[in-house]
Order: sequence, then structure tokens, then C-alpha cells
Amino acid sequence: MVYMGSPDIELTAEDKKSVVDITVEYVMGKISRKEWKPGTKIPTEFELVETLKVSRNSVREAIKVLVALGLLEIRRADGTYVVNRFSEKMMTPWACSLLLEDDDSLALLELRMVIERGIFSLAIQKGTEEDMRAIYDASERFIVLAQDVQATSSEILDADIRYRERICEASHNHLTARLNDMIAFASLHSREKSIEEAIACNDRFHMVDSHRKLTEIIVQRRTADLNEVLSYCYKYWGIALQNQK
Repeated sequence: MVYMGSPDIELTAEDKKSVVDITVEYVMGKISRKEWKPGTKIPTEFELVETLKVSRNSVREAIKVLVALGLLEIRRADGTYVVNRFSEKMMTPWACSLLLEDDDSLALLELRMVIERGIFSLAIQKGTEEDMRAIYDASERFIVLAQDVQATSSEILDADIRYRERICEASHNHLTARLNDMIAFASLHSREKSIEEAIACNDRFHMVDSHRKLTEIIVQRRTADLNEVLSYCYKYWGIALQNQK
């Protein structure tokens, strides 16, 4: 087993099949343990070759990967540095993995529940009165569509997405907005199916009631009631997932 950041890595024949991955792991280990701090210059290619006993090409490929991930930056005629600021590129691999996830999976539902619980809690804590008015208005727009028998499931879904975007804005954290966007995009199909399921069950009341309850606890800043209301909100998504099996 190779431990991230170990100065004495010995590569076996099996390991050599993925020396680039091992080099990436080594550098990430140094960064994660703050041995190489943000803004600092990392060892040269030659020094990494000597330390890891790998080829120069492997080191170069690993650095390219880490630059693409947003962890390193190359400064011409100077060297390679650990970045000293957040970049949205850092979240791209996770976003891509979500796109490959089956959007009818229970795992995606559970992930959405965990992330939204955190985002909504932040909105309750940090949202301004103006934020709360925006959340309320977005909820009312959703309710109008949910009650309209002429509205399509995609129109209702779009109103729900706009509603959740207002809640994300109330969290005043740019990372939560990015997370919400990724989850929303990865789960579009199954979320629309959940709306279709509620309509098929002649239960538009649930769509309306769940949004009213959620809006109420956010506007009234009742964090203690969040888990119960979120579970209620996800009722038809869970049913839609079961029906896909």
C-alpha cells in the first residue's frame, strides 16, 4: 500500500501500471497535510523523479493532472506552485462522477438529502429578510404552477429549481450554489418523474403543502424541524425510484 505523501515510496511491478496516479497521490498528500502550503513552490521535476523513483514523463503527466484539477499552477521560467485560491475546476471531477451516476439511484436521493439539509440550515442561519422574501415569492410561484392542471411536469420542475436556487442564495456561500447546481443537473430526470408520480396519484396537494411547510420553517428559522419536513418533501421522489426498479 502506498501512503499519500510518504517520502520513501517504493514502486512494485504492479504499482508501475499506475505511477502517474501514485505521483498525483503523493503530491495531494503533501498538500492535504499542509507540508506544501497554498502559494508555495513545489519541488522540481528532477527532485520528484529522485524522490519517487519514477520517470520524468510520469511526473510531468501527474503535474498536468493536478493543474487540470486546479491544485497546481505552472509559472513560466519560475516553477510549479500550489494554488492559493479556490477554483471551480476543483469540483469538476466530482461533477462528472455525478453525471455518470444513475439518476434513478437511491444513493443520489440520499446525497441530495444530505447536501440540501446543510444548504437549508445555512440559509436559516445566514439569510437576510430580503432573502426570506425572495424564498417566499419563489415558493408562491411554484405553488401557482403546481395547482395549474395545464402546467407540465417540466415547468413545475423548473419552478422548483428556481425556488431552491433562492434558498442557496440565502446561504451566502458560493460553494453551496455550485453543489446545488450539480445535484440539480444530475437528478433532473428522476425529479421530473417524482412530479409526474404525484400528478398521477392525484396528489398535487403534496407538492403545494411540502413547499409551504419548507418555506415556513426556513422563513421562521426553525432548524429543528428541517429533517422531518425534508423527508416529507422527498416522498414522491422515493416512490418514483421504487417504481423504476
